[in-house]
Amino acid sequence: MILKSIKLENIRSYVSESIQFPSGSTMLSGDIGSGKSTILLAAEFALFGIRSDLKGESLLRHGKDKGSVEMLLSIAGKDITIKRGLKRTNKSVQQDTGHIILDGKMDELTAVELKTRIMGLLGYPKDLVSKSKQLVYRYTVYTPQEQMKEILFDDSEERLNTLRRVFGIDKYKTIIENTSIITKQLKMRTKELAGSIYDLEEKKNLVNERRSELKKAEQGSKEVIPLLEKAKQELIAAKSSIEKSEKEIKELNDVKNKLSISDTKLKEKLTLHQRNSKEIEMIESQINEIEKKSQEQPMIKIPEQGKRESLMSTKAVLEKELNISRLKINELEINKRNSASVKEKISKLSNCPTCLQHVPEDYKNSIITRESAEEKRLSDEAASLRSALSEKEKQLLDIAKEIETLIQEEKRYERIKAESESSKRILNEKAERKRTISEMQDQIKKDVALINAEKIQLSEKITLLSASEENYKREKASFDSLKEKEKQFELRKMSFDKEAEGIMRIISTFDKEIAEKEKAKDRIIKLKQTQEWLDTSFVILMAVIEKHIMAKVYEEFNDLFQEWFRIMIDDEALSVSLDHDFTPLVTQDGYETFVEHLSGGEKTAIALAYRLSLNRVINDIIGTIKTKDIIILDEPTDGFSSEQLDKVREVIDQLGMKQIILVSHEPKIEGFVENILRVEKRGHVSSIIS
Repeated sequence: MILKSIKLENIRSYVSESIQFPSGSTMLSGDIGSGKSTILLAAEFALFGIRSDLKGESLLRHGKDKGSVEMLLSIAGKDITIKRGLKRTNKSVQQDTGHIILDGKMDELTAVELKTRIMGLLGYPKDLVSKSKQLVYRYTVYTPQEQMKEILFDDSEERLNTLRRVFGIDKYKTIIENTSIITKQLKMRTKELAGSIYDLEEKKNLVNERRSELKKAEQGSKEVIPLLEKAKQELIAAKSSIEKSEKEIKELNDVKNKLSISDTKLKEKLTLHQRNSKEIEMIESQINEIEKKSQEQPMIKIPEQGKRESLMSTKAVLEKELNISRLKINELEINKRNSASVKEKISKLSNCPTCLQHVPEDYKNSIITRESAEEKRLSDEAASLRSALSEKEKQLLDIAKEIETLIQEEKRYERIKAESESSKRILNEKAERKRTISEMQDQIKKDVALINAEKIQLSEKITLLSASEENYKREKASFDSLKEKEKQFELRKMSFDKEAEGIMRIISTFDKEIAEKEKAKDRIIKLKQTQEWLDTSFVILMAVIEKHIMAKVYEEFNDLFQEWFRIMIDDEALSVSLDHDFTPLVTQDGYETFVEHLSGGEKTAIALAYRLSLNRVINDIIGTIKTKDIIILDEPTDGFSSEQLDKVREVIDQLGMKQIILVSHEPKIEGFVENILRVEKRGHVSSIIS
């Protein structure tokens, strides 16, 4: 799944806004409360509609009666447009009808129908679709960061049950409960079957009586058989003769059909030959056009390798020096104010506050002179630092501009390079197609020659078989007469057989009842065996399977959780892992500590590592879902230090997804992403600014 665009009409602080989302990494930037998270909630509403934790009142703009969200997605290479509406009634805000556009066809659907359709397109398992919360989406695509922190501090049993539902492991508990119900039903069924076999011996005696009657009817049928057999032999002789004629007639019809097929094949080959000729002409024209366009492509210089990295390094050094200079100037200003304060206090002092003796004027003058000299020294040093600071700031600005120029040149080079490679690939494909069609034309010529030769042979064969039709008519008349004679004997035999058949039906009915009662006896034995197996073996097996699957999930989850945390927190004294209830365990300086005791940035890192690990494990286990190409991170750096923010670049690279959307108000992260969408709110109205 790739999110391409979303259009908001009267949704929270948005009046009318259309937002385009490119592939790659994109940052939604803006002040807190500007409306960034609203875009993500609107996307979730477009997919799944109103739910208990996403109500219509919280989405529809105040004072408006209607609103809507229209979203364009790409799922499995197909563009899909989804639109949902909201309307205000006297009592509440409800969902309006919506539609979905797929393969150029628009279907108007109710809110429930639309949700079911989208779930199918996303490939979410049906047993998870019925849950009240869209756990798969929340744990793989978009989870508000605060909600991910909540799961870390929830009751461990509640967390474990939540993860069981996400991974579909809770079904084994359901199986065990259902097994108990089944065993009770087996006991009831056993009692029912025992009541159905009480008259088994009586049915067997009735069958023996009917078998005696059957023997008499079968004896009458046997007496007719010799007469019928003689008639059949005569009919066989006549049939042998007519079959020979029929075979010749069939052969004649087959030859005519083959001739008709040959005519059709010949027309098809000639039509294909003509169509291939036109396609060859078209391919040659396309090749000429591509070669001409390639010759007109401008040459571009390959960007200098390593220059941008060198400038970035220089920029970082300058920024560090500027920070040091600013701190030094602040320190000098404070010292300067201290000297001025000392001068002012000593000039007003008449008696010493400690010994209460008179302070001489020459002593006060000496201190004032000393502090004045110090004040001048500090002023001169601060002025010198400010001059150097101004020069470095200008130098830093020049480097930033040069870096931007290099980035634009690299992008232009990559674009032209990609276009050139694409043209070469297309030329090779066209040339290969032309060669294939040319070979096909040669084969068509050979096939046409073979078809013409075949038609000549078939025409000659039709001439030889044309006399067979008259012979067949004469032999058919003789055969029909003998057939009538055979029929009379068969009717006599049928009368006896019918009587026997009626008796056999009665016997069959009794036999069926007896067989069913015998099966019921066997069934009682098997039901008891099944009940015992379910109680003593199956329930235990389900419990073992659940433990094994949970262990596999835990192992992968724990490894990923530790790996993501190490990327974001470069502190050997601080490490994390998961206990078997999937609760984060924190170790600091070799001692176990609580998550609550960590800093805000460390808590955020744990929550984000948990979030990313859960995303990867779900994507690995549930192979059908089609949301593996996108992840949305809402304020993932809350409380991060400057050094931790630098780790976000590595997190983005490690994710390796086709589309990453980050919501943040941290300016530093703008340098880590490929695209930036800035959100601004003015007069209670949010908008995207360029």
